[in-house]
Amino acid sequence: MNINQTFGNIVNNTICYNGIAAITELSSNSTIQNNDFCNASLILRKLWWVDFFARDDASNPLNGTNVTARDVNGTEWVNNLTEQSGHFVTPLPEYYANDSDTMYFSNYSVNASKQGYTNVTKSFNLTNNIVINLTLELIGGAIWDLEPPTEPIVVDGYNYVDYDWTNSNTSLNASWFNSTDRNIIWYTYRIYENGTCIIPGDCSFAVDVGQSTQTTVKLNLTECSNYTFWVQARDTFWNRANWTSSDGIIVDITFPTMDTLTSSTHSDENASYINRNVALEWTASDSGPCPSGIESYSYLLDNTNDTIPDDVPETNQTTVIFYDVEPATWYFHIKAKDFAGSWSNTLHYKINIVPSEVRIRLNPVESPTLLNSVNITGNVNKNISLIRLFVNSNNTQNLTDVFAGEFNFTDVLLELGMNVIYADAYINDTFVGTSNTLYIKRINETRFNVSELDIVMAGTCPGSFCGAATDSPLNDIFGGATIKSDIKGNTMIVITTEDAPTTERFTLLQNKSFFEFINPSFGYPLDLKTVEIGILINYPNLVLIGNETVPAGRYTLIIRNEGIDNETGRPKINVTIS
Repeated sequence: MNINQTFGNIVNNTICYNGIAAITELSSNSTIQNNDFCNASLILRKLWWVDFFARDDASNPLNGTNVTARDVNGTEWVNNLTEQSGHFVTPLPEYYANDSDTMYFSNYSVNASKQGYTNVTKSFNLTNNIVINLTLELIGGAIWDLEPPTEPIVVDGYNYVDYDWTNSNTSLNASWFNSTDRNIIWYTYRIYENGTCIIPGDCSFAVDVGQSTQTTVKLNLTECSNYTFWVQARDTFWNRANWTSSDGIIVDITFPTMDTLTSSTHSDENASYINRNVALEWTASDSGPCPSGIESYSYLLDNTNDTIPDDVPETNQTTVIFYDVEPATWYFHIKAKDFAGSWSNTLHYKINIVPSEVRIRLNPVESPTLLNSVNITGNVNKNISLIRLFVNSNNTQNLTDVFAGEFNFTDVLLELGMNVIYADAYINDTFVGTSNTLYIKRINETRFNVSELDIVMAGTCPGSFCGAATDSPLNDIFGGATIKSDIKGNTMIVITTEDAPTTERFTLLQNKSFFEFINPSFGYPLDLKTVEIGILINYPNLVLIGNETVPAGRYTLIIRNEGIDNETGRPKINVTIS
């Protein structure tokens, strides 16, 4: 007898293998009874073929289903993934036998699991070749569907942010969104370099990422090459959308360079100045075989000579003015960032400011204001030949022969937006001091009273996306197509249908009664949509994220419904202000 040989019936026989201990496998539907063994060390294993089939509740094969099987003693014999056909086959033992004992392994318990589906557990008694059918139900149920999902939007970056350049030569990121279907969606991807498929291989197949909507791929990248992700969506019933691609990302691993750093107000780093308004200018360049260009700069003004600024961009301009800087020795530090994300070397500049005997001060002015012009008053401690007033670095008015004490600039014209105002003092054409700095914002809209809470804006939206409070009169006024967002202050966003009446709307919102209703918030639709909303922001110091304030003005609020997060079960709503 040979190891792994298949036998027919073996009854009332003596099983030997030249007197040497051996393992004999029998894997057919045969009868094994009343047999003797040459010695106690010879073991007979009785195995049967077991076919595992995984399908969804619509009988579609489920590839990648994890199937585990354990015997009656709890020992794991199977831990496999099903193939494209939802199937695999493996032998399992019914028993082991020798001349003194028989060990049985049946019954078996089997478990099947796949992301997005309910787990299935079965048990079976193994006395013959057997087929085990495993039916997994889609979480939340499945709706019969012949239509493919909508094509996703693919971007070259993680967390659904698109980048055109990268400074990595070891990995690529991609994410995708906006693919919709009545059932769960799965995704596969391919990667192309300069139009040629590189992952996976010749693109005869694709990389399956399940329900994930983003990925990071480790690979060797070539500088100046353009890499694109192609993504295909499919639903529960294997309906496939067309392949869609990102717009590509180019590799730039050459670092930018800070070239020059000067000051038009404090031109000599070794000299001392009484001018407390410091203007600095710089240049930077990005070289290499495929420069992405200079995107932004990070800078810092402090009292240490070798500080390196952090990696948070401050500006994309090449000049900056620091107003009302205290007398001391200061150092300005700056570095550049290119569009690929690489930072340059850091340049440093020394500034010496000393106290002035002349002290000139401007009095505060209310801000924001609707006025086109204001009066600027102040005081000075000495007789002054000339005081020059600057609005946004432009000399707009002058006062001559000013005596120590109060002075007044009348009808100072303001530009729309923020106005930076200061004054310089001169004695006999010699600069002797700078005032403090005023920041006055001029707006061209009515400033809303918090106590009245007027409407800032009204627009339109699809009824399937917006939803009013369940007990709100707005349901009657707007036909159930209103959303509200309270920004905790004097700004309110209201979205209405195009034919919504205005009188009731203003009355209802002005008396704040809308805030008392149940759930005055966004609705959530079955069909995924993107909604663009016009909004007026009317705060002097509104902070959206980080520390940078947003100036007053009109913006577009883009609300994108990205479906349900499969891990948290919560809606994914993306809001962008531009």
